[in-house]
Amino acid sequence: MSPVAPVHAGPGGVREQAPLEVEHRRYWLVPGGVLAVVAVLIFALTISLNPPIGLTGVILTCAFYGAMLVCAMTVDSVKNRNLAFAWLVGAMSVSSTVLLLFVLMIEQLS
Repeated sequence: MSPVAPVHAGPGGVREQAPLEVEHRRYWLVPGGVLAVVAVLIFALTISLNPPIGLTGVILTCAFYGAMLVCAMTVDSVKNRNLAFAWLVGAMSVSSTVLLLFVLMIEQLS
C-alpha cells in the first residue's frame, strides 16, 4: 500500500472478513449452538441459586438461538445473514456473561 493510498483501500476492514462472506450456515449455527447448550446448562444449574436470573438466561439464550434459526431460513443475502449471525452470537455471549456475573455478585454479597 502506498503512503498516499486512502485508509479504506487496504484489506482488513471489519466488514470484509471471510466468515461474513462464506455461504455455509453451519459456520455460524454450530458454534452458536454449542454456546447456547453450554449457557443453558449453566443457567439450569443456577436456577436453584437464583431462579429469576437463571430462567431469564435460559429464555434469552433460547430466544437468541431461535432468532439465528429463523435468520438462517429467511434471510437470502449471504452478507446480511452472516452479519445478523455475528450480532446474535455476540448478543448471546454478552447477555450470558452479564447474567452469570449477576449471579456471582448476588451469591458473593449474600
